[in-house]
Amino acid sequence: MPQVRRPLDPATAETLSNQGLTTHLARERLAVEGTNALPDRWQYGVRAMRIDVIREPMFLLLTLTAANLSGTGRSA
Repeated sequence: MPQVRRPLDPATAETLSNQGLTTHLARERLAVEGTNALPDRWQYGVRAMRIDVIREPMFLLLTLTAANLSGTGRSA
């Protein structure tokens, strides 16, 4: 489960925007949030991946549009 970031106070935000992270703050964030790594790409199988793709609104929109255009016989 991803960690929720705590909001920065304005003074800290101003310091970070001008200088970047201090070593202390970087170590603190590393301890709290973990490394900056992508999740393992094989977390779930092909079936779950297909279900995720089908649930995407853009995929649904494109599928419905293609079905509509093929049903009416008109081209885009």
